[in-house]
Amino acid sequence: MDLDLNKKSVTSWKIKNDNFESLSISAVEVNKKLEEIRFTQNEFSLNYSQFSLYFHYLAQVKNNIDLKYILPDYKYKDSRSKSKTGQITPLSFKGSLKIPEVYFITNNGLCLFHFLAYHGKMEKSPVNQNLVSGLLSAINSFAENIGWLSGVQLIKSGEIEVRFSKKEHIFVALMTNVNSRLSHLVEPTLFDFASDIGEAFENNYSEQIYACYDKGLVNSDDFSKFQDTINKFFIQYRKQTFDLYQKLILTEAIYLGAPHDYCVDLIHQVSQGKSVISELAKLMKEYPVITTAIQKVNFDQKPVWDIFGVPIYDFTKEKT
Repeated sequence: MDLDLNKKSVTSWKIKNDNFESLSISAVEVNKKLEEIRFTQNEFSLNYSQFSLYFHYLAQVKNNIDLKYILPDYKYKDSRSKSKTGQITPLSFKGSLKIPEVYFITNNGLCLFHFLAYHGKMEKSPVNQNLVSGLLSAINSFAENIGWLSGVQLIKSGEIEVRFSKKEHIFVALMTNVNSRLSHLVEPTLFDFASDIGEAFENNYSEQIYACYDKGLVNSDDFSKFQDTINKFFIQYRKQTFDLYQKLILTEAIYLGAPHDYCVDLIHQVSQGKSVISELAKLMKEYPVITTAIQKVNFDQKPVWDIFGVPIYDFTKEKT
């Protein structure tokens, strides 16, 4: 007779289309470590909207698994324990920022400072930052030489996007690992972020930048403290983007038939610095279209919510 002292447990989630169509996902752990993930699925029949929402929920299940087993430093909380009426739950955490790299580069290609955010801390890049800086500088210079006075603004390759912000003596290259397809209301947020941190960098280190041009050399210690400044900008933009998140929900709700005057009043309250999330919870009881508006904004603009760690309205518990 064998005695097995290993502690084994199973955590399960279910995504349902109706009572007969569902996907069950179970994470099997042994001694608090993930051993395997099991799937049980019935046949599904979905339209495109349901198909998109299905993968949105599937991504949220993956997020729960990541937090419990892949990012053990984060205190895991299963969203199913929350109220079924829905509430703000942070789906994007400090450890999952989608802005992994920011380059501050002189106009002649010197990398002055390189910020790589991953798992909430600075990491060393697996790629030589000077090679990347030289390549980005060459692309930008080529654009200027053929008549684009402002240089390149955006480069896309697969799921890698690089946004450029040109300053007087440097330019900032903001590299993200998501294929965003953001709306015209959200896209400027990333360019504004790049512009603001670039302006702060030039203002803080003007003398050091001039010295780099004169000597052709970079002393990385001169700029190391700028990491704290970038982190402050992340916090500032998280607040601004959370305000934008609420306004987009209310705007979408108006198009879907929610009461115009009431939604406009809530938008004004957000502009004055108030959070109206509790009002949304009340409003959706009378106007179910609010739920649709929230789900659409969550899904359509998800990359920017991830980038700045914006807490979004979570409906996972309604499907479990």
